[in-house]
Formats: sequence, structure tokens, C-alpha cells
Amino acid sequence: MRSNEKGTMNKTALAIACAALLVLAAWLILPALRDQVLSQRPRHLGTTSMAGADTAQEHFRRGMSLAQQHNNRAAEAEFQAGETADPHDVSNFAGLADLYANQGKLDLADAQFRAALALSPLAPSLHYSLGLIEMKEKLYAAALADFNAELEIAPNFRPALDARNSAVQKFNARNISSPRQVGAAPAQPSPQAAVTARAAPQPSPQPAAERIPSPQASTPSLQASTAASPMASPQGPNLIANGSFEDGRDPAAWRALDTGSPDIAAWRVASGRIDYIGSYWAGSDGRRSVDLDGTPGPGVITQKVPTQAGRRYLVRFDLAGNPEGPPAVKQLRVSAGAQSSLFTFDISGHSTASMGWQPQQFQFTATSAQTTLQFQSMDGTSSWNGPVVDNVAVIGL
Repeated sequence: MRSNEKGTMNKTALAIACAALLVLAAWLILPALRDQVLSQRPRHLGTTSMAGADTAQEHFRRGMSLAQQHNNRAAEAEFQAGETADPHDVSNFAGLADLYANQGKLDLADAQFRAALALSPLAPSLHYSLGLIEMKEKLYAAALADFNAELEIAPNFRPALDARNSAVQKFNARNISSPRQVGAAPAQPSPQAAVTARAAPQPSPQPAAERIPSPQASTPSLQASTAASPMASPQGPNLIANGSFEDGRDPAAWRALDTGSPDIAAWRVASGRIDYIGSYWAGSDGRRSVDLDGTPGPGVITQKVPTQAGRRYLVRFDLAGNPEGPPAVKQLRVSAGAQSSLFTFDISGHSTASMGWQPQQFQFTATSAQTTLQFQSMDGTSSWNGPVVDNVAVIGL
């Protein structure tokens, strides 16, 4: 009997030990499995629990239902509760933004749309909705930027195209109703300050293989010009926003802007570096202009323009050159879509006090509902003193 009891006890002890090992293994393994499962969830769900995400969606659905019933206070509470339940769920932020917009609470709607975009910058319609709020706030340059961002996501979204056209018209109408002092003499920096601010080493001669060809040697697709060609007959409003570069971060005398800089409203530094000129010399229209050879250059600026496929357009702008260094003849390529033209400006006899602005023009035929207008310095990689542009306009013919 004792032998049987001993065997039974041994079996019982073994079973208990096995159970203990299983419990220990579960204690160690299950958290790792849990973490692995959570790590494989879609990133947009964040780190909140699935129950939390469901709760956020329930708040969103109730908030939308209450908003449709015009129970704004209760709807606001639901959206706010949804934001708390899952701060990574964009729907409640967007829902609350729409609620505030419908109530005319523009500042709150603006903030909510920006919060939603911070969570999901590529979500459809968010940039468009924020742009509509900015239009009501009369922030036309900001609205234009948001409509352009929406069109990057959905190029054929007709409401954004129409809203962008309206933003351009409002922007230009505001500038016309508040005209600037054209050609006002800027505060001139002292010679010593000028040397400190803009002086640069003289570039070494370019190897023959790298020299920029003269306009006469350009390909047939490029039309060289140092003076304005006969003026066409434009019709309709100027489609360019901030064509004289007056709206943007104050450049003081001048400021170098790198690729991607948003400092000039409605314009983008597409590549290289440019100099945003303030009081360093007088612009042709207002105080500011753009030197397309930054410190150092060269650089490219662009703006998307609303167009109609098959229609011809006239690009007008004023051209000068930075007179403080070589090359003596500045070269500028202006492009609209796949069409381009080459322009030159000789700085001989000119100075920062006498820039010698020359009106120029270029025509193109649009192939889509939106065309990118581009100004590009062709002076080479070692130039610090490039072609200078101001007073840009695009008008339908």
C-alpha cells in the first residue's frame, strides 16, 4: 500500500509541477504575444485598445446624429469625448471642425481642421475644408496653399479647382484695392553692410563642357529674348497670386531661402536656393523681388496656376539682374508645363540703385486644368548673382 501511495504521490507532485510550469510559461509568453499582436496592428490605430477605437467611433456616430438634429452642444460633447477616447482617430476632430464651421466659429474650426491634418495630412477633403475656412477669414494666400495641397491629393476634385480660382481672384482683388507704392525707394544699406551681406568669392571660369550656351546657340524650342515682344491682348483676371512677392515673411534687406521654403506666400522654392529681396534694391512693383541665384544659387520657384486645356495664356513679368557680380548676362528659363522660353538680361551699366527692369512676356497653351509656372536660373552652379524677377502675371488670351 505504501508503495502505491508513494507512486500516487509522485504522480500528483509531477502533475502539480507541470501545471506550475504551464502557468509560468503562460505568464512569460502571453505578454510577448500580446505585444506582438499590438505591434502588427495598423499604425493609424495608434496604441489605444480596440475597445477604445470602437468607443471613439460610437461617439463620432452619435455626434454626427446630434449635429444633424441641430443639437450642437450635445454633438460637441460627443466629438470631444471621442477625441479623448482615441486621440489618434481623425474622424472626431474633423466632425467637430465641421460643427464649429456650421456655427460660424471660424477660429475653432480652423484649429480643429489643423489638428485633423496633423493626424492625417493626406485625408481627402481636409485641406479643402480648411481652405474654405481660411477664405472666410480672408486668409487668401493660406487658402490658396490648402487648395493646392488638396489638388495634390485629388487633382480632378472640381470643388477645389473652383475654390482655388476664387482664392486667386480674391487675393488679387485685395491687392488692387490696397495698391502699393510702386517703385518706392528702399532704405539703402551702407556700402560696408552691402559688402558684408552679399559679397561672395568670384567664381572660377567654368570648364568649356559646363558653360551655359548663349541664347543664339539655344535649341529651337527656346525663344531667347532681352526685350519684350509685341504685346498680346490678354483677357480676364490675373491668375497668379502674390505676383510681386509682397506677401510673405519679411526678408529685411534680403533672405536666402532653401528648397521647400514657404516664406513667399503662394510660391514654392522647388529646387536649389534663391534670395528673397526686400530693401536691398527697388523692385519693379512694390518693395520685394526674387534673385534666382541664392547665396549661393542657382534656384527655381514655382506656382500652380488654374487653366483650361486648349486655351492660350500670356505670362508677363519684369526682368532684371543682380548687378553685383558675374555673369554679365543673366539667363532665365520660364516654363509652363512642357513649354518654355529663355530670357537674358545684361547688367552692364546697372546698379542696385538703377536695376533697369525690363517687361517680358511668354505665351503657352494649357493642356490640363492646372499648369505649373516655373522660373529657373540658368547661370550655372557657381553663380551668386542671378536673374531677378518681379511683377508676375498670367492672363488668358
